[in-house]
Amino acid sequence: MGRLINFLINLKAMPGRIEALARLPARITNLEKRIERLNGQGALAGEAGRAAPSTESGAAQAAPAAIDASGRAAPGATNTPSTAEVEAAKTAFNDYLATLLNRPVANQTYTCRCCGNDIDLSSRKPLDATCFISGLTLRRYDCPHCSVVFGPVQLIECSAEELGRVYELLYGFLHEGDSRIGQEKAFYCANPGFSERILNYACGDWDKGLANLREIGWNVEGYEPFQTNSSPHIYARREDVPQKAYDVLFSHNYLEHVQDPIAFFTECQDYIRPGGRMAHSTPCYAYVFEQSPLHLHFVLPDTVNALAEKTGFTVSGHFASDLDSEHTNIHFQCYVYEPKATGV
Repeated sequence: MGRLINFLINLKAMPGRIEALARLPARITNLEKRIERLNGQGALAGEAGRAAPSTESGAAQAAPAAIDASGRAAPGATNTPSTAEVEAAKTAFNDYLATLLNRPVANQTYTCRCCGNDIDLSSRKPLDATCFISGLTLRRYDCPHCSVVFGPVQLIECSAEELGRVYELLYGFLHEGDSRIGQEKAFYCANPGFSERILNYACGDWDKGLANLREIGWNVEGYEPFQTNSSPHIYARREDVPQKAYDVLFSHNYLEHVQDPIAFFTECQDYIRPGGRMAHSTPCYAYVFEQSPLHLHFVLPDTVNALAEKTGFTVSGHFASDLDSEHTNIHFQCYVYEPKATGV
């Protein structure tokens, strides 16, 4: 019986495989071009030394782009900001972050954004870390119900506009590292099919992850609210992202930044077709990089299951490997989630 089921599954997939085979010559040509380009980049990297880590690791790197009126580094600009401009941007960031962190947490009963249970903050031992940029104390707590480590509460409870301002000021003197390797790992963890439509959520338009996947033939689109390069394949507004249109949704280094993971997973349901799946990778499936003020949730293994259960998903896969090119001595981790079948 099992062999018959496998045969029927393979038969059903055959049209897509034939289509993929027909597109192989073009993909091979694209791959050859990409390899040539990477070889050239590798020679340059060997001369210049190893690329600096991203801001996720807590290591700062001055932005090579000019600072625009919003305070965010302007991609593609050719003028390097002066030391004085960088210091001014950093001061503005530190001052604004301090304003938010100094707000009193009036309600000591906090509703966990990963399991929905109430937590008495006064009964929990704080987990304090020092911000690697400002030196300010970042106070976090753990949830006794699902184990998530969350905080600072002030940044979770501030408005989306206020949190967006923090990012704008941060990008005035730092820029994101190249995360395309991690993006592609998360993509393949979702086991995509050649004929499937795929959404890279919070793809970032400052690296080539999405462009590389499209170049070798994958049907990948992106959503990035800070989209600046006018790519026809990246949506800059959430309301423009097609509903129930994707077989696969994935993100890389995003989940830890979300103010409300329950709301985020619920939103993802709006984009995934019945029978679809999503994959989210982050080093913060462990309590690491706690020195970043913008890491709001550390989604530990118990949290993964609680969050999935709360939002109508099941956990269908977990992948871990080294990702030394992006985070030294930190393991890449990715969980795959599938919507529960109706009635389950």
